[in-house]
Amino acid sequence: MVLKYFFKILTFFILLLSLYTVQSQHKESLIFQHIEKGISHSTATILLEDSYGFIWIGTRNGLNRYDGKDFEIFNKTTDSVTGLTHEYIVSLYEDDENLLISTNNGLSLYDRSLNLVIPYPFKKEAKKIESKRFEWVIRLNDYLWLGTEKDGLFRYQPETGELKQFKLPDDYVKLKNRRVDKIIKVMPLDDERMLVISTYNILVINREMEILSKLQETDEIVTATPLEKNNFLLGTISGVLIELKIDSSLGFLTKKKDISPGFSIRSLTKNNNGELWIGTENNGLFIYTKTLEPIQHIEYNVSKPNSISGNSIWSLLCTRNGVMWVAPYKSGLNFYDPEFFKFKHITSDPFNSKSLSNKLVNCFNEDTKGKIWIGTDGGGLNCWNRTLDTFEHYSLKDKNFGSNVVLTLLQTKKNELWAGTWTNGIVVFNTDSKKFEELNTQNSFLKSNTVVDLLKDRKGRIWIINYFAGVQIFNPQTNSHENIDLTSQLDGTEINSLNRIFEDNKGNIWIGSLNSGLLKLTESDGTWKSTHYHSKNSLSNNFVNSIIQDSENVIWAGTQGGLNKYIPESDSFQSVKKSDGLKNDAIKEIIDDKNKRLWLSTEEGIIRYNTSTGKTIDYDVGDGLQANQFNPNSSLITSKGEYIFGGVNGFNIFTASAVAKQKDKLNLFISNLKIFNKSVLPNDDFGVLKKDISQVDSLTLNYDQSVINIDFKALTFRRPESVNYAFYLDGFEKDWNYVGNNPSATYTNLNPGQYTLRIKSTNSDGVWVDNELDLHMTITPPYWETWWFRSLMVALVLLVLYLAYYLKLRSIKKKIKEN
Repeated sequence: MVLKYFFKILTFFILLLSLYTVQSQHKESLIFQHIEKGISHSTATILLEDSYGFIWIGTRNGLNRYDGKDFEIFNKTTDSVTGLTHEYIVSLYEDDENLLISTNNGLSLYDRSLNLVIPYPFKKEAKKIESKRFEWVIRLNDYLWLGTEKDGLFRYQPETGELKQFKLPDDYVKLKNRRVDKIIKVMPLDDERMLVISTYNILVINREMEILSKLQETDEIVTATPLEKNNFLLGTISGVLIELKIDSSLGFLTKKKDISPGFSIRSLTKNNNGELWIGTENNGLFIYTKTLEPIQHIEYNVSKPNSISGNSIWSLLCTRNGVMWVAPYKSGLNFYDPEFFKFKHITSDPFNSKSLSNKLVNCFNEDTKGKIWIGTDGGGLNCWNRTLDTFEHYSLKDKNFGSNVVLTLLQTKKNELWAGTWTNGIVVFNTDSKKFEELNTQNSFLKSNTVVDLLKDRKGRIWIINYFAGVQIFNPQTNSHENIDLTSQLDGTEINSLNRIFEDNKGNIWIGSLNSGLLKLTESDGTWKSTHYHSKNSLSNNFVNSIIQDSENVIWAGTQGGLNKYIPESDSFQSVKKSDGLKNDAIKEIIDDKNKRLWLSTEEGIIRYNTSTGKTIDYDVGDGLQANQFNPNSSLITSKGEYIFGGVNGFNIFTASAVAKQKDKLNLFISNLKIFNKSVLPNDDFGVLKKDISQVDSLTLNYDQSVINIDFKALTFRRPESVNYAFYLDGFEKDWNYVGNNPSATYTNLNPGQYTLRIKSTNSDGVWVDNELDLHMTITPPYWETWWFRSLMVALVLLVLYLAYYLKLRSIKKKIKEN
C-alpha cells in the first residue's frame, strides 16, 4: 500500500516537473544584443548608468564609458597624477557629478568637468587607507562609507579628513573553512540607519557605527540588492536566494529559496516590471516574478546566437528606460532592449528540429482552430503551434505530404486545406487526420501541375490559377469545372501568364498577371466579361503581385512598378510610385489596417502608407524585419488582428500599435572640439577650455583659430546608426544642414562676432524630436579691429594734430615776437 502511494506521489511530481519544463522551454526567448569590440577587456566586473545616461563598465583592465557608439577608456596611471590607481575595477558609485571608482589598489575619482580620472585625494589620517581594496562605496549623511575586503567598514568625512573604522563582529561565527568576511553592500534604511551586508553578517547600524540589530548567515553571501522599502534580496554561494525584510523594530524576517543549487548567485537586480534577474556562476541567468515564481532560465548556447554570450554573470544593470545589461565572464557585454526590434521575426533554425522547416516562406492560411499553416519553398507545409511555438512539418521528403514547394493555400472546408504546389498539382490535405490526396494533370481536370493561386468565391466555387496555363473554376457542388480564356484587349492574344486572384465585395474577380497587367471579370447570366488594365492605359506596371479591397471599398493593386488605386468613376488606376514618396516600387503584398493605412511589403522593407495624406513610414531590418526582400502572396491577417508578412528569411508577425514609431527624445552632447584638426582639452595650449567640451555651453575663440570642427552625438543604445542629425550656425547660416548619421560640423574663417551653433537629431526610429542643443560661440577680432585699438588710434591722430597745431602756433608766435 505504501509503495502504491509512493508511486502516485512520484508520478504527480514528475507531471509537475514536466509542466514546468514545458513552460520554461516555450517561454518566448529574449533577444540579446552583443558588444565585444571596443571595450578594454572582455570581462566586465561592474556596470553603472550615470545621471547623464552613459553606461560605465568597470573591467579587469580599465574603466569604460559607453555612449552607444564609442567607448572612452580610462587606464591605470603612469605618473600617479592622472589615471586609475589600478586597472582592476571593483565597484562604481556616482557621487553628485563625479564617479568614485574602487579598484584593486585604492579609490579613484572621475572628475566630469575635466573628463579626467585621478587618484582620490584622501586627507590627513585617511591617507593610510588610500591603497585598500574597497568592495563598496556610498555617500550617506555627508560621509563616504567605504566597505573593504578585510578591514570592515570605514566612515570618511571628505571635508575634514576624519576617519573612523567599524570592524565586523566575528565572535559568534564558528565555521570551518571560513572565508574572509568582506563587505558586500551598504544600503540606507533612513537618514540615520543603514543595512550592512557582509559575507556572514547582516547588520543594521547607525551613523555612529553602533550595531542596532544583527543576524548571522552561515551560507556565504555573495551579492545583494534592494527591493521596496526595507526589503532586500541576497544571493549566496550555494545558489540560495534570501528574501530579507526588516520590520519597524529592526527585526529580521528571512525566507530562502533554492534558485541554482550548487552554483553561486553572482549578481542581482530587478527590471522595471519588478521581475527579478538573477545571475549565477556557470549556470546562466534566471528570471523570477516578484513572488519568486520562475519565469525563465536563460543559458549560453552556441546554437542560439541571440541569447547570452556566457553562463557566468558577473554583473547586471537595469537602466532607467528598462534596458537590461548583462556582463558574462570573458564574454563582453549583452543587453536586452524590449523595444529594440519592433517586429517579431521567425525563421528556420538548423539546431531546432521543431522550427520552421525552410526560411523561404511563400504563403499562409489560418484554420478554424487558430493554427497557422505556412507554405515554404523547399520545406513543404508547416503547421505553427503558437502555444508551444513549434512547427509540424509535412513534405515530400518526410513522406507525409505531396510536395516540398507550396505556392498557395486555401481552406475549402473546416478540416480541409488545398495547397497549390510547384510541379505537384494541388495537394488536398486533411488537417485532422493529416492524410492527403493529390490532384494533377494525370488524374484530374487540372491544366498544369504548377498552381500559383487559389480562391473560393462567394458562391463556393474554387478558382485555380495555373502557371502559364490559364484559369479554371471548380464547382464542388456539381463536381464540374470550367476553363476561362482571357485575351488581351491590346492585341487579342491569349493571356496565360497569370499570377494572382481576388474577389471584391461586388463579386467581381480580379486577376493579376506576370506581364500583361490586370483583368476584372464580371459575371452576367453565367458568362464572364473581362476588362483589361495595363501600363498603356492606367496601370503603373504590368507585373501584378497583389490585389486587395480596403475598408473604404477601394481596390488597390501592388505591382513591380508601384502601388495602384482604382478610380471607379473613370474605370482606371491612379499610381503611387517612388517619385511620389514610396521607398520602393516593388509592392509584394498589401494589408489594410482599417485606419486609412496600408502596410506594403516590398523588396526594400515594409512601408506604412497613409491613404489620406500620402505620407509614409519605412521599416527595415534594423526594426527586426526578416530581410528587406519579401515575397508575393505571402501575407495574412490573423483572427487576433495580427499582420504577417513572409519573405526570404522567414516571416514577421506584428500589430500596427506594436510597431509605432517612438517619440522619445535623445540627449545630445558635444563630444569633441578640434582646432586645426587637433582636439582641444581643458587648460591646454589653445587656452579655449576650462572644462571638458561636453560641460560647456559657450566658447570664445581667437580670430586666428580659423578652422574649427565640432563633433556631437545623441546618447542612445538602440541602433545609433539610425539617428540622423542636423545643425546650423545662427549668425552665419539661414537654414539647417541635414547630414544624416554624420554628426560633425566644420567652419573656417568666420568673421569676428557672436554665433550660436544649433544642433538637433532624430531618435533611433528616425523621428525628429525637440531636443535642440545650443552652443554659443564668440570669435574675437584681431587687436587692430577692437574698439580700444581704434579709440587709441583716434586719440593718437588727435594728439598728433594737436601737437602739429601747437607747434605751428608757437612758431607763428615766435616770428611775430621777432618782428
